[in-house]
Amino acid sequence: SLLIGGTRARILDHVVGSGTSTSQVLAQRLYLSAATVSYHTKVLRDAGLITSRREGVAVIHQVTMLGTALLAGATAPAGPAIPPP
Repeated sequence: SLLIGGTRARILDHVVGSGTSTSQVLAQRLYLSAATVSYHTKVLRDAGLITSRREGVAVIHQVTMLGTALLAGATAPAGPAIPPP
């Protein structure tokens, strides 16, 4: 599957736009279930595009520099491809 599909792009864009966002806010604003947001934020986090931290019962997400660069359309510097682990 694609790393960045429509739903993940919307989640990433919303986190960028708000600076930080909770999973609950993302679910409400994007009309998604909490489980769906949790799944997609895990993929984004595993890819290094967001970070997440727990504050009480809320999970707060922030975009990383890599996530910001992806949304801005930056390209990776030329170099050898790094195989996945």
